[in-house]
Amino acid sequence: MVCGYGCSDHASATRSGYQSAFIYEADIEYNDIHSTLDVMSVLSFDHMLQHSKMVVGFAYELGTTEGL
Repeated sequence: MVCGYGCSDHASATRSGYQSAFIYEADIEYNDIHSTLDVMSVLSFDHMLQHSKMVVGFAYELGTTEGL
């Protein structure tokens, strides 16, 4: 089964009527994510740190916002 974008978690949330965001943890040109070519030697720990900081900030914002 080939899903593409439609099987992503944020697409599923949007389709179900929930607000969602597309946060991609790799360079957008990197097409091997979640494949057998997605190996430790190509990881960017600096990029993962930046992504983690953004996720924590996003979760904080959601937790302090009323009326969503």
